[in-house]
Amino acid sequence: MGRLLVCSEKRDYDRISSFINGFTKSATGEGNFGHYSTYQKLRIPTKNCFCDGDNYAIGVGTFVYKGQKDADALKHILQDWNEDMHIRSDIIGSYCVGIYKDGIFSLFVDESGTYKLYYYLEPRTHRFAATTTMYHLAKGLSCRVDDFGFLGDVFMCNIDGHTMCPEIQWLTGDQVLRCQDGVWGKKAVTYSDDIDIKLQGGFCKYLKSKYRDLPNVFQQSATFLTGGQDSRITLSLMLSLGMKPVCCYGIGDSTITNTKNEDLQCVRRLAAQHDLPVYLMDWKDSDFNNKADYLNKYGEQYSIYGMNKNFFLEFEKRMQGEFFTAGYLGEAFRAVETISEYPREKYTLSQYIDEIYLAPYKNVIKDNAFSAYRGYIYQQYYSYCERHNIDIEHLTKDDFQMLNSIYRLNWDMRINQTVNMFFYSFPLFGDRKALEYVNRIPYQHKINSKFQMECIEEFCAPTLEIPFFSHIKPKTYDPNTHELTETQLVVCLKEKVKKHIGNPTIYRIFRYLYYILRGDTKGLREVCLRYNKSSDIDELVNEEWVRDLLCQNVSSIPIRDAIGIHLNAFMRESIEK
Repeated sequence: MGRLLVCSEKRDYDRISSFINGFTKSATGEGNFGHYSTYQKLRIPTKNCFCDGDNYAIGVGTFVYKGQKDADALKHILQDWNEDMHIRSDIIGSYCVGIYKDGIFSLFVDESGTYKLYYYLEPRTHRFAATTTMYHLAKGLSCRVDDFGFLGDVFMCNIDGHTMCPEIQWLTGDQVLRCQDGVWGKKAVTYSDDIDIKLQGGFCKYLKSKYRDLPNVFQQSATFLTGGQDSRITLSLMLSLGMKPVCCYGIGDSTITNTKNEDLQCVRRLAAQHDLPVYLMDWKDSDFNNKADYLNKYGEQYSIYGMNKNFFLEFEKRMQGEFFTAGYLGEAFRAVETISEYPREKYTLSQYIDEIYLAPYKNVIKDNAFSAYRGYIYQQYYSYCERHNIDIEHLTKDDFQMLNSIYRLNWDMRINQTVNMFFYSFPLFGDRKALEYVNRIPYQHKINSKFQMECIEEFCAPTLEIPFFSHIKPKTYDPNTHELTETQLVVCLKEKVKKHIGNPTIYRIFRYLYYILRGDTKGLREVCLRYNKSSDIDELVNEEWVRDLLCQNVSSIPIRDAIGIHLNAFMRESIEK
């Protein structure tokens, strides 16, 4: 269940499939809808097709239904399918499922849209093609790339189905693709059920009941763990279910994969507390050689962690297991700095876009390009708000998380999509009812991670006894107030300096002092490396058309963004060749 390809025309099917390398086909078929192929996961021999006469169900990603996975789950899904889409509320996971029943082919993703299916649909001719990597679809169909869509993908700002290719979209959770009598189309999906989980016994009890079968479905589980709160809440939920996950921790040596010894200490203590094994992943930096090979195999996912070969090698050969997850969507449980420090209590969508969402990119993109880019991103959010009845003129801090979760889905689900090429994976807090409930928790109750700490306590209280090290800062938990706060003076001073010092040279000096005072030699080495990367960035961002979009002083762009720009530019040029 590593890949899926569906095409209405044989020529498109043959061309796109010729670009998919390294994956083994597990099922193929054809009909009045066109042609399809499914591909196995790279590390697990998965069965992702079930046939019953002329009817069948196919699936990719991770899906659990009635306590079963793979073909066993698809058998029950096919039997229970009746076109109303409500079946998805009972399918657990991050997936794309296709059902051919009674002459109609339906293609849909999970309710929250945590699994990406990219599709091309020409409304006039009904020419249709879909696959799980945007790159292979764009390459196979020779699609054009839009400049602002390109920037949107680089900075993970594209939402609501948009990609760098105007002709290609990804399928959202409130849509279904259907083919009847040989004609493909897209339909909207409405939800009729109540989100008020309190009626079902409480948020935490709801999730524990929802996932009660997971320990039996996945015999070997693992979670990516750090000292932070987002991975902690995931671990606590897994422990409450009776799972005994391997604690995976990535050790890096660069600004792309920077990790701290304090993180590892927290991981070891959490593992010892619950008698869990620890697996140290080698995420050390690597070169950019063989970009074409990685791009051809993994599509746009190849750029994760700056196309770190060691990262991919872990999944390709070293890591052992069946089900992997992480602190996906944990940010929804707390009031993040972005909104905590925002001075307005009420604001408009325009203010949200200008003062919160796109503010970090104002100095990265040229002025003449930024205005048009801003309009491009604003229109995406405007359409999303209009479709979900969000008042764009009267937003509050309580509304922030509803928009921020859409953004976080882009970031967090990149890893989820990658892991699903190799193993099973889905975000434990990606369930639609759960996520919408969390998004509606008042902002005030999320300050200092209060709501998040309350959930961790209900899932597995002992995990709160281990110190937190979050966003490279030690934090202290108060069991009386359920709040997580920063107490180290040097950390608090750093945040004040960051807010009030605009001169980059002076700020750099203070950053050096910060790591010296904390005795963090690794952090000092990393920040020195970051400031010495200007010549490397100039070399990375050397395409003329890219420089036409970016600020004049390219060397001021953060190394993480520069690598992302470089790799996305390489992908764009490959698509357009």
